Amino acid sequence: MKLVRLIGLTAVLLAGALFVASAEEDSIDERDLTKTENKYVRISTNPTTVYQRLDPRSEIVGYARPGDFLELLSEGQLWYKVRIDVTDDDGAMVTRTGYVQARDGNPVQKKSNPYILVGIVVGILILGSAGGITYLIKKSSATA
Repeated sequence: MKLVRLIGLTAVLLAGALFVASAEEDSIDERDLTKTENKYVRISTNPTTVYQRLDPRSEIVGYARPGDFLELLSEGQLWYKVRIDVTDDDGAMVTRTGYVQARDGNPVQKKSNPYILVGIVVGILILGSAGGITYLIKKSSATA
């Protein structure tokens, strides 16, 4: 019976953590996308190619990984115009402008990654559950 309560409590805590993490994420409403100051594209696919023009056959400016934030300059239905920092041939960091496909990321207002919080909470819940289950097993085997 205690194991059932422990699993139920774990599920409730996990659902609460996911709710808090999703509330921290500021997704941009479509009506607000005309203004692009201080807005970013959070990359969600790996690898994401940044093209020089709105053509996948154009020169590649750089690559982005999931979790990267690129400054959003403008938006179309199928693409985002972004600013990306890349290393040039001499090894110096330079800022370039390019385009990523809209399916590769989501516009957000701030550079916060809610997945870190979720990962920490899930880790704590797993460790707590494992400890509770171990305790219950040891206790039941000691009384048997």
